[in-house]
Amino acid sequence: EPGMIAAGRAVLAMLADRPDVDRARLVLYGHSLGGAPTFELALRARRGEIDVPVAAVVGENVWCSMQEMITDGA
Repeated sequence: EPGMIAAGRAVLAMLADRPDVDRARLVLYGHSLGGAPTFELALRARRGEIDVPVAAVVGENVWCSMQEMITDGA
């Protein structure tokens, strides 16, 4: 999970630096297992821990907690 969050932060930083990307319109999208790190990135952005604004978050068929997924044996 820490690796996925680090990768997500790196992608956000890269996108925010591109001149053809509107920083105010960045949307996080998480699918299935990607939901947990997506929500974590959104939370960190909201807290100001990430210097990239997030306009919206989309989750599709997500696992909200990787720990719960492991505990449930899914």
